[in-house]
Amino acid sequence: MELFIDECGDLGFSEKSTQFFVVSFLLTRNPWSIRIETRRLLKHLREKKIYKHDELKFTKASHEVKLKILEKTCSFDCDFGFVILSKRKVHDHLREDLNLLYRYVVIDPVMNMILPFLDEAEKLSVTIDKSVSEKKLQYEFNNYLQLKGYYYSKVIDRQVPLYRNQIATNHVDSQREPCLQITDCLAGAEFQRFERSRYDYHNIIDKKIKSELFRFLW
Repeated sequence: MELFIDECGDLGFSEKSTQFFVVSFLLTRNPWSIRIETRRLLKHLREKKIYKHDELKFTKASHEVKLKILEKTCSFDCDFGFVILSKRKVHDHLREDLNLLYRYVVIDPVMNMILPFLDEAEKLSVTIDKSVSEKKLQYEFNNYLQLKGYYYSKVIDRQVPLYRNQIATNHVDSQREPCLQITDCLAGAEFQRFERSRYDYHNIIDKKIKSELFRFLW
């Protein structure tokens, strides 16, 4: 199984910071078809001269293009879900360690939600947008993810625990990975819903959001 993770918003706590931090994830056993279809969509949008960039980015797309991307996403062979963090509820000790907060928000709920979708003894490949460039922080993220993969596999009584060697983590530039580009657009859609009270993007993907793959914190 392959898992792709991206986010929208920020984890700051100043007056200029966002109220919400949205994590989106895409889960699939068939990433190649999504890559092919996403590249075709990007080529089509560029040929129509309604999008000029080299990768799909929600913030760079017009309203028309956003609708086309989300409609196409609903046809893909995948599941997707979200973690919504209301930052006003974050405890003070977590506000002082944003790297720890990031891991809590991104890893714990996502691993808890997606593990029931893995077959017994199935390996997991996790790809995340390379927002964390420092090697030490990447190592800490990977290590924490592997620990939580094992922990939550025990929580749900998985017959074969998800050991470290069954989880591969990749930090990738989204321009190289179309599945991350789709995940970015999903995050943007839900961010608009919570941060801006704008539901038109959410309404397109709502029919494919499973309740067991949606978590609101805290």
